[in-house]
Amino acid sequence: MKNVKKTKLTGQQSMKLKVFLIMLWLLTMFLINACSSVSDGKQTGKTEEEKIRETAMFQLEPFIVNIADQADSRFLKACLCIEVASPAAVEKAKAKTGVLRDAIIMIVTSKTYDSISQPEGRAELKEQVKMSAAQILGENFVHDVYITDFIVQ
Repeated sequence: MKNVKKTKLTGQQSMKLKVFLIMLWLLTMFLINACSSVSDGKQTGKTEEEKIRETAMFQLEPFIVNIADQADSRFLKACLCIEVASPAAVEKAKAKTGVLRDAIIMIVTSKTYDSISQPEGRAELKEQVKMSAAQILGENFVHDVYITDFIVQ
């Protein structure tokens, strides 16, 4: 066997070695944690926010209806999109399309030009449609309603 020369570390050298080993260990733990986080994100392909809020959109056919103006005969064309809780909820919405359209037509035809020509009136209309859709589909199914086209003539 070869002769191995043992050297004794001084107090300061020993302390530096301990600090170096602790720093090396911490860096290794950090890298392991960072790599596992990256691989978790790649496996699902979704951020935490996307995991929490996975929704789907249900587009209704355009509505062309008379609005409730006494003086003039006015028409409204509107396209609505309902944000639902999941792709499975879209299937439920498709099954209830007739009921949804009927409820929305009843709401829209009760409005006057003055009430829907202002942003506040359209916001109220959206809220009423959202509440009605939630009653039909279920409270947890409907997240929001979007007006994608809105013409009054």
